[in-house]
Amino acid sequence: MYAIPVPASVIRELRTSDLRRLADLVRALLPTMVVSEQGLDHMRKSTRWWVAEEDSELVAAARAGRFGRCWLGVSHAARGRGLGCELAEIVEGAVRAAGHPQAVAWTDDEPGSRFAERLGYHEQRRKPVSVLRLQGATPPPLVVPPDVTLVPLLEVEERLRELYTLTMAAHLDDPADARDADQTFEDWLRDDVGVPDLDFEGSTVAVVEGRLAAVAYVLTDGVRAENEFTGTHPDFRGRGLATLVKLSTVHWAKRCGITEIWTGNDSENAPMLAINARLGYEPAGERRKHVKQLSPVSLS
Repeated sequence: MYAIPVPASVIRELRTSDLRRLADLVRALLPTMVVSEQGLDHMRKSTRWWVAEEDSELVAAARAGRFGRCWLGVSHAARGRGLGCELAEIVEGAVRAAGHPQAVAWTDDEPGSRFAERLGYHEQRRKPVSVLRLQGATPPPLVVPPDVTLVPLLEVEERLRELYTLTMAAHLDDPADARDADQTFEDWLRDDVGVPDLDFEGSTVAVVEGRLAAVAYVLTDGVRAENEFTGTHPDFRGRGLATLVKLSTVHWAKRCGITEIWTGNDSENAPMLAINARLGYEPAGERRKHVKQLSPVSLS
């Protein structure tokens, strides 16, 4: 019998020339998310990336970012050869060196969850993933109360400080990760508002009594969309504003010919899961949050 040769792998930091191939790889591994070259390039402002290359083909990638968050993915054809373990070691080293006591990772399927467990990650919570397919669908009517005004994100660009305050207040009780409320205004401008895939026409803000009361951010690649975050300021909760702004993004997507909208919400976020069900989103998977305690950096 002849042994099948295993391609030699080279792991290195991401280069700008890799972005097209990286987008193809990430898009294949994360089909529930909007992925673009521009978006990945923008992410490099606050994260470090590594890739694994075999015979000029990009077969794996990993990143380390804020709050100890990390991600890695290996193409199906390249699995079982240790690339995931090598990349995990690199990423965890970067997270540890940045002073984070934990590495935080989300997995998108059962094999990914089992891999994380083998590396010492412990599942902390789950996030159901849902999709709204718009072809042939008729969204519920958008009925705006007389005391509410809906405007696209584009129209509040002069009020970004206020929008930041609203967004951070909504993040505070987000069961998925309240750490998002720890962002500075500058980090939020760069990492959230500055994302090239954020659609300033499709994202919707509700204005009540002259105040920014609720917001729904939406990403798009022109064909599909992703709900990035929807939240209401605590002063205005219980008035259906989250449903209203999210429904507004659905009507916008339908008008623009977008075929589907994806969203992920924590399993304990009952109000948002109920909103998704009312708007016609259907279950399409589940993401899992895993956390690993890291040993401190040795000074010897």
